[in-house]
Amino acid sequence: MNISDFSRTIYLIEDLKNITRKAKLCNDPKFKFDSELIWKDVKETLLQLEITGLEKFTGAFQRHINDFNDDNDDNDEELLRIKLLEIIENCHQFLQNQFKILLISQKDKEFTKSWQDKEMHILIVEDEEAIKDLLVETINDLFQTTTIEIATNGQEALGKCQESKFDLIITDNIMPTLSGSELVYRLRTNKDNKYAINTETPVLMISAYQPSIIGKFDNLLFLEKPYEERMLKVYILTSLTPFKDL
Repeated sequence: MNISDFSRTIYLIEDLKNITRKAKLCNDPKFKFDSELIWKDVKETLLQLEITGLEKFTGAFQRHINDFNDDNDDNDEELLRIKLLEIIENCHQFLQNQFKILLISQKDKEFTKSWQDKEMHILIVEDEEAIKDLLVETINDLFQTTTIEIATNGQEALGKCQESKFDLIITDNIMPTLSGSELVYRLRTNKDNKYAINTETPVLMISAYQPSIIGKFDNLLFLEKPYEERMLKVYILTSLTPFKDL
């Protein structure tokens, strides 16, 4: 099994979530076209992994759209959006659960084999000691040679991003002084030209609630707390595999 297969499904589901949030749903041919293409791509990827069961999500998604378009005078577009996003979230959870089942039968060394010899420079931005220690332990388990730097808030992380180029930034969102969302915004927009070396550095944001910045920038993934260590590993490796390279 190739990590890029699951990486592709994560990026596609994030795309579907984002266009659903932004689209004008009522009789919007482009929205329907885009969503159908994404479902088709996800389905083909899952078939390669020998995972079935996506049809119930695809069917429910399309049924809600059709019902709304048939009688949109009596329906609220925002209610439809909420229903569609709920289906997407359920689909995402389904994909994660199926992938965990596949991972159980594989040893971690086999799963991470292609990454073992890579030398990584990773920045952790986290103010809670226990979570920071878990992240450090997981990263050291994934890679044989790793340089890990620690920042306890977004402001401290920005200082480090001026000085060093990172392969990955893993950040919490809610932190004192400067949040993870503001950190990402300043890195990606780079208005004062201080962070050029990390403007496109992949970011994995880990938080109990998904912030609004998710989906606004490339190479930005979100992992919801609580999570299992295996899924954390999957998301770290996924973050290091930009969608354009899949």
